[in-house]
Amino acid sequence: MEIKTAGKEEIGGICQVYRTLYEAMANLQPEYCAPGQPDRDFLLRRMESGDSEVFVAREGQAVVGFAMVQRQRVPPLDCLVKHDYAYLMDLAVMPKYRGRGAGTLLLDAVQAWARANNLDYLELNVLSNNSGARRLYSRNGYEESSCTMRKKLR
Repeated sequence: MEIKTAGKEEIGGICQVYRTLYEAMANLQPEYCAPGQPDRDFLLRRMESGDSEVFVAREGQAVVGFAMVQRQRVPPLDCLVKHDYAYLMDLAVMPKYRGRGAGTLLLDAVQAWARANNLDYLELNVLSNNSGARRLYSRNGYEESSCTMRKKLR
């Protein structure tokens, strides 16, 4: 398994992984998530942006996973401690490659990028019932720091 910075030639493979991610999210939370098509232009903008990086996991010529990370800054409010941090926008691995280390290797690449950019910490959001992803993040040192709550109105 090879982890590398994504190039334009990997966009098609990343989009395939995104479609699988969207389908899985729709199965986990069908009231809020739906299968959909990835936005290739958004992906290209993230790849070309100076404040983001996209990494791919490759097995031979196939893209089997990816991670997208972006530099962010805590809002300038007196009540918040100032931090520059890395936000893991997305991480996904194709089902047949899960449990083989791709997720951990992608997280390692994201962490190395964050350290190289002198960022204070890594942050991410995960669906509350995505037990596999929650296990991956916990095993890699991520801790819960907040909780989003929702109440249906209709």
